[in-house]
Amino acid sequence: MARSDGVAAALAAPIFMVVGFIFWEQHWKGSALELNIFKCSLASVLCAVMIAITTGLAHLAEASGMALNMLAVSSLIGIVIGDLTWLMALQRIGARRVIVVDCLAPFIGAMLGRIFLDERIASLGYAGMLVTVVGVLLCALEKQADHDDRAEQKLDGDVLFSGYSLAFVNVFFDAMGAFLTKRWGGPPLDALDITVIRFGAASIMLLAVYLVIKVSGMVSQQQFLGDAVLPYDETKPLLESEQKEGLAPTSLLGMTQREWLLVTMGVLLVTCCNPVLYNYALFQIPLAFAITLASFGPIYAIPLVYLMRKGEAVTTRSVVGALLAVAGVVMLAQS
Repeated sequence: MARSDGVAAALAAPIFMVVGFIFWEQHWKGSALELNIFKCSLASVLCAVMIAITTGLAHLAEASGMALNMLAVSSLIGIVIGDLTWLMALQRIGARRVIVVDCLAPFIGAMLGRIFLDERIASLGYAGMLVTVVGVLLCALEKQADHDDRAEQKLDGDVLFSGYSLAFVNVFFDAMGAFLTKRWGGPPLDALDITVIRFGAASIMLLAVYLVIKVSGMVSQQQFLGDAVLPYDETKPLLESEQKEGLAPTSLLGMTQREWLLVTMGVLLVTCCNPVLYNYALFQIPLAFAITLASFGPIYAIPLVYLMRKGEAVTTRSVVGALLAVAGVVMLAQS
């Protein structure tokens, strides 16, 4: 049976994510890349301060160089490259198709866990994963149904191939990032330490990418990821439904103190609380279970968005998806 504290942590993590995204969704005025740099930098600093206050930083010196390097690699493929491939896939084939491909992540995690971590999952566990994924998929596709024009378009074969390939690379790298974190994390590093290392490394790499783009002029202001925001995933940008492709982001200098405060609160929830809980869960339950439960954001979004935005309709399809997802979690917990 999966450890109850690990299941609880994995289920709690997406709650912070959804609330955090609601906080910053309408208030960030920069690009997705600038948001990623800000949230990774702020989160790593805040978590480092928390470590210094609670346990001190001396124990970090006990971690092996290989462990630190591999956590940085997990940050590169899971956060930096994962972001880029997700956005590129969305621009080619749209959110609905990408969401469907994203459902492969738990099963890729199961394969990696079985081969490299000797994690054995019972038949009930696989059934629970499948039921949960179907439930989340129903809710996620319901959310995107009215906004994803690409889903109705007949796309060129080359565009479809490249889009699906990028979506699969993103899913595989996400699972690999989680696997490397579980393989090379652990004592003397705890969940908070791992969060500092991964997001600290990501902030440095993303800042380097940003500077290269700005200095070299590789991408114009109109193309600078200005139509991307971060939805119900720690690092994956989705296109905001009301925005048009090619719109330039508003200057960060135009943000008010209230907007900065709300964005900072969102970062605290999304990039501090959420990954710490997820990292803890990784070491308590099988990798595939953690990845499955981390996708629960669209389920929590149903009541949270309804309460916080007052009146967004809840459809029968979303309710059915939520019930399926909950049933799947029960099966996971009992396996």
